Amino acid sequence: MLKRLLIFAVLAVAFALFFAIAPTMAQLGNSGSLAGTVKDPSGGVVASGLVASSPLVADFPTALAALNADQQAAIGLYCGNHAATPSAPLTPAICSGQTPFGAKLLDLAAPGTNDPDRNPTRVRPRHLFDASVGDDDLFHNDRYKWSLRLTAVNLTNKTAIYNFLSTFSGTHFVTPRAFTAELGFHF
Repeated sequence: MLKRLLIFAVLAVAFALFFAIAPTMAQLGNSGSLAGTVKDPSGGVVASGLVASSPLVADFPTALAALNADQQAAIGLYCGNHAATPSAPLTPAICSGQTPFGAKLLDLAAPGTNDPDRNPTRVRPRHLFDASVGDDDLFHNDRYKWSLRLTAVNLTNKTAIYNFLSTFSGTHFVTPRAFTAELGFHF
């Protein structure tokens, strides 16, 4: 009886320390909400996954004027055969008379038709595929239970954004493909 109580006490202290220290460690340094490598539509790696501190993009001409090269490349801005890159933004001179034009990750309103209430710029719809499989009683034991769960997020590795130019958090990219395994011991 005393041995069980001692084992339970040690496990409880370890559990409490883990959940007290782990959140503190996450606050050190630059802990963001993105995991893995984020790539823009041209295949280049995006450093932070955020596109922030620019005015709301009403339509394509406004995007040309308001966004810098990194932000244009992140949303996949294009006109004709030209696409924005992190080092070379699109300009009105490059895009003059070019069709088609738009952004790969945003649905921009047609020039001059933007209305913040009825026809705003929106994040392009996307469909993501996540999968998870697991078992809550691996060994079918009465006393202790082991569980295992395998999870895949964004299985098709689709590049997409959500929360475009939010006032508080900027633009975030969907997490790239990620796999996790969770092993649990229940007593």
